[in-house]
Amino acid sequence: MPALPDDSLKAMQGRIVELEIGLTHQQHLAAQLDEVVVEQTRQLMRLERSMLQLQRQLKELRGDQKERQIDPLEERPPHY
Repeated sequence: MPALPDDSLKAMQGRIVELEIGLTHQQHLAAQLDEVVVEQTRQLMRLERSMLQLQRQLKELRGDQKERQIDPLEERPPHY
């Protein structure tokens, strides 16, 4: 294989350095995005737990309300 001229070699080395820099930036960006996804997943899990708890509380309140509900036809007026 013939030797490359110095200008060609320097140009290729420069391109390789630029590619390595670009790759490093991409890796850093991917790591940052991964952190965001992990945090959003945690937040989503917390919200789902909260929603389930609120749904249970609402169901309990509705059940309590039905138990307390008095049929107006069976209720005696206060003056009796």
